[in-house]
Amino acid sequence: MELELNRGINLNVSDAVKNATATVNQAFNSALDKGVEKLNLENGILNKVQEGFQKFNIKEVASKTIDTAMKSTLKSVAGVKAKTVDNLKDLGKAIRDSNLKAGLKSVINMGVDSIKGLPTAAKKMIKGGTDLILGETFDDELKRVMTTNKNTLSRIDKKCNQFEKAFSENDMKGMKKYVDGITKDLEKISLISDTINRGKEILNRYELMKNKGSTQLSQVEQELLQKIV
Repeated sequence: MELELNRGINLNVSDAVKNATATVNQAFNSALDKGVEKLNLENGILNKVQEGFQKFNIKEVASKTIDTAMKSTLKSVAGVKAKTVDNLKDLGKAIRDSNLKAGLKSVINMGVDSIKGLPTAAKKMIKGGTDLILGETFDDELKRVMTTNKNTLSRIDKKCNQFEKAFSENDMKGMKKYVDGITKDLEKISLISDTINRGKEILNRYELMKNKGSTQLSQVEQELLQKIV
């Protein structure tokens, strides 16, 4: 059986940008969907707007705007680490400093203008509602995404500790249970952190152990596991 290894990279400014971009993207996508629904548009108009935004690829366009804004802001901060994502205050400041919301407002307006046959009154209503979408709705979604990420990291860390205990006791059933849990949580999260790297190391160790048929790893094997996460 071929050994499939989970590879990662060390935390640096580039990783912090990826973390921030992923977090803000999730928040914006959800805020856009919920915000448009809050405008109380007629069903026919709402469907037309949703289809128009999809055709315009508004979330992809917004993603590029977010990526550019986060790179510009975070790369100017010396020594920035993953705390930029873990700390809501720091990420909120980065968003304000980058003037990101102004860029996203422009993206929404362009998306609205791209929808053929949309009544002028509906266009004005949506453009007038951007403050709702990018204000409280966006902020609430940002908090929700960050809370979810924090809880997921906490679960991964707990399962890593449980795996270590099962590993030390040569408990194959327990190891499989916790590896499955770690794998499931890693699929839910796009952040890069020490906790995630630890989870990947455990998955690699489990695969190596299965292929080797033993929990006894040589010094060379242990060093290899540390290098590839």
